[in-house]
Amino acid sequence: MGTRAHQCSPETLVIRHGVALWTGRAGDTTAARDLFAALVPVRQRVQGPEHPDALGSRHELAVWTGIAGDARGALDQFAELLPIRERVLGPEHPDTAETRREGNRRGVERRV
Repeated sequence: MGTRAHQCSPETLVIRHGVALWTGRAGDTTAARDLFAALVPVRQRVQGPEHPDALGSRHELAVWTGIAGDARGALDQFAELLPIRERVLGPEHPDTAETRREGNRRGVERRV
């Protein structure tokens, strides 16, 4: 896929996110989860662990973890991500609200 710098360019990270998302939407939920699992640490290293795009990839990792059949793993990821998004983006931000909704669907409120 080219040089390491190219693999970590902002444009490439956006494309990798899109490929992972559409892989899941095309029906390969396990591959989507695995692609997001590979993308998250790269985004955290390149953009910082609290960059909105890195948090967005973490959100999608939690979503696809649940869809791929690991409800407990998804629940744990949403429970960890929600307070970070609340602090970084604010409690009323649309992305925070989406993480809250997805987490609630999986029982984060009952756990926290």
